[in-house]
This record gives sequence, structure tokens and C-alpha cells, in this order.
Amino acid sequence: MSNEKQPNFHSYITKLDDHKILGLFFPSIDPCKMGDDYGVYENNRPLRELINQHSQIGDREIGTMVLADLTDTNGPKNFLLGGIVKGIDQAPDGACLMDFPASEFFVVTHDWCASEQELMDSGFIAKTIGYAFELKLPDGYEKYEYPVYYRERWNFNADENQYRLEVWFAIRKI
Repeated sequence: MSNEKQPNFHSYITKLDDHKILGLFFPSIDPCKMGDDYGVYENNRPLRELINQHSQIGDREIGTMVLADLTDTNGPKNFLLGGIVKGIDQAPDGACLMDFPASEFFVVTHDWCASEQELMDSGFIAKTIGYAFELKLPDGYEKYEYPVYYRERWNFNADENQYRLEVWFAIRKI
């Protein structure tokens, strides 16, 4: 039997109003190389500082998979890494600013971790993503994959120094 800690998963439905994401755009990505894209984003300090100035704490670290071909949900995905921002109308050179319509989201997450390092070492990130893709949506809802295929949100509670990963699926009532 494994001594590895298993996450306690949680899910909920929330709504996000029209919003803009400022970040770096990676077209038609190879999902196996997403970590490389995160590294490029993490090393872009000026962009991350601009995002921090125009976003709320929980909206700063967001990876959004966007359909490359809006008619083919099985085709390549574009990847936008950044944060939800307000008060910005134009992206700086090398960055991308995308508008997203209001949507309801089905969110899957796990218990809070006591530090960023604990979250990174726990294995919860991969487990949460895997669990989220296997989980059945609540009755009366379906995934609405236009334009967001899915979103990963790195959430933290600064007051209590807690961290967790959230996986967001755009949904609509059927």
C-alpha cells in the first residue's frame, strides 16, 4: 500500500463575468511540453509584475487552453498563460490580451496545502487534473468548450498562506 497522501477533492459551480486575460500565448501546443511554457511565463518578470498590478491575488496565475479550431474540440489547443486583469486595453510587446465572455464554470480542486512547496511536492497537481477530467458534470450541465477548453488556476490564500490548484471547465445548462 502506498504511503503517498491522497487529496480530498472538492467541486463547485461558479460564474465568471466577461473578463480579459493578459499573458503569453502559445499556439497549438504539445500538452506534454506545457511545463516548458510555464517556465517561459515564470521568467517574464515585467509581464508578471504588470499582471500583478492589474489583478486580484487569486486571478494572477491562470493557464487557459483555448481551442485552436473552434469547430474541432479534439484538435490542437492554444495555451494562454497569465492572469485576469482590469484596466488594461492593450498588451505590451510580446504579450497577448484576450477577451472572454461570461460563463459558468465547474471547478474541481483539493484541500489547501500549507505551502507552495508542499503543493509542488504532493503530486496533487497531476492527480487533480486527472480526477477533474474523469469526473461527471452535475446533472443538467454540459461542457461548453467555446472558446475555453479548460482552465487551470493556481489559487492561494495569502492571509493564511495556503495553496491549491483548481481546474475549471466552462459549462452551460442543457
